[in-house]
Amino acid sequence: MKFILHIGQSKTGTSSIQHFLTVNSKKLLKQGILYPSVKINGLTVEMVAHNAVADSVVGVNRYPFVTAENYFKQFIQEATLNQCHLIILSAEHFFQGEPRVWDFANEDDFYEAYGNKLIKLKSYLIGHEVSVIVYLRPQLEWFASAVAQTVRTAGLISKNNLYQNDAQFYKLMKPILNYPKMLDLWDSLISPESLEVIPYNKDTFLGMSVVADFVERIGINNYKYLYSELDLNINQSLSAEYIEVKKVLNKVKKSKNKERVIISCLEFLSKEHGSGIRYHVDKKIQHEILKLAKQDNSILNARFFNGGLSFLESNHDIDKQLLTSIIKKRAFKLFKMEICKPKYKVLFVKYVFKDLIRRKFLPLHTLLHMMKNFFQRKKSFHIWFLNKE
Repeated sequence: MKFILHIGQSKTGTSSIQHFLTVNSKKLLKQGILYPSVKINGLTVEMVAHNAVADSVVGVNRYPFVTAENYFKQFIQEATLNQCHLIILSAEHFFQGEPRVWDFANEDDFYEAYGNKLIKLKSYLIGHEVSVIVYLRPQLEWFASAVAQTVRTAGLISKNNLYQNDAQFYKLMKPILNYPKMLDLWDSLISPESLEVIPYNKDTFLGMSVVADFVERIGINNYKYLYSELDLNINQSLSAEYIEVKKVLNKVKKSKNKERVIISCLEFLSKEHGSGIRYHVDKKIQHEILKLAKQDNSILNARFFNGGLSFLESNHDIDKQLLTSIIKKRAFKLFKMEICKPKYKVLFVKYVFKDLIRRKFLPLHTLLHMMKNFFQRKKSFHIWFLNKE
């Protein structure tokens, strides 16, 4: 059996690729390619992303609460039953999930734990051919994106406030910005048949689409697929002024369901009233990251220079539009007005109900999840990748 592990990195179109593979899982299965789901109490749960699988490798079990051993056992059994020759797993948590870098006092301890995770992952893949694909974003662009994402979801991913300022956050995240070190661990501990490392640059992708690029790279581009219109705007970032609003809100601890309501409110405001200004990293930290990137990218280019693509420093600061105090004040004012609307009280009740169902009535949650995916499939439309059938 052959495995393709698409390991991220985060903020490189992973969600779009995962939704594409999920929507087209039945078509892929007919070609002998399994993008696996998992069965819970006899019901099939489409996972979309396999982040729960990646985290389970180190014993961290999240919904749908299956052990790593059972995941891989189910995947291989299903592939064998359907006479598949290929299993595709896609999860940014393979590259940057558990173990979490912020749980370690120093980078050596983190790299040791990260290596142990890969050794454990390798144990589930023994006897199978493994290829690894990873898209890497320029270090400064990824860091700016990570700041925005961490501030946005702070109350959901950790009990502690992980972000205090750019300098503190850079020190915290520096180990996973060391791309050569991370890739060395994958290469030496997983020993894949191939390790394909691709600079994340939409201008170089077929149709400027990471999905089309991925489809071409894994060799399934000669078919007609479905692509969900819901996937066209996945995981949109907050504009800079609403990141500043969330920074202030993060100073007060709240329940996860209140956090979800606030995030939904800010996402709406950013979409409807946002300035479109990106988050800009502190100048001093920008220089430090670019210095690191110059050294590391020369190593990456020497090892993984692929098809004319090269790893470049970020153009993150080309956009000179700056966030003014007027824009910030307007954002705070709009948030205070918006969050008081009755729809957010209703949304809070909805989140509480969903959380209760997920924790206490897993079979019912699984059934509702299946119904949701069914209706998403009904909204799909056809696109062509490269060639017609």
